Amino acid sequence: MDQLEDKNIESLSSKLRSYKAAPSNAVWSQLDNRLEHLRSKKRIRKFRNLSIAASLLALVSVVCVMSLYLGNHNPDVFATSHVFQPVIMETISDVDDEFYDVKNIDYIYDAYTSHLQKVN
Repeated sequence: MDQLEDKNIESLSSKLRSYKAAPSNAVWSQLDNRLEHLRSKKRIRKFRNLSIAASLLALVSVVCVMSLYLGNHNPDVFATSHVFQPVIMETISDVDDEFYDVKNIDYIYDAYTSHLQKVN
């Protein structure tokens, strides 16, 4: 009985090795659609990564340009003419006038409100 089973297994195995089946056209089209979908995903992923890299490069470039500009910027220069002659702003000294003293804010406010009441 063992010999019979061995022969059956061998003949079955040889038949399976020689068996060839071709899938239908619908199966091939489904497979092609899946592969095309995967290719488009790869393409989208590549463009997404490329756009992220371009954005980072642009951000780094803007930061570098701004840091160079601010490093060379002279805050004393107020305006320039068409011939590039910088105009330097004057420095304002502290004023010792009591009107500008912070202690007198309440007094100035009261005077203003009393004047408004007289007018109305």
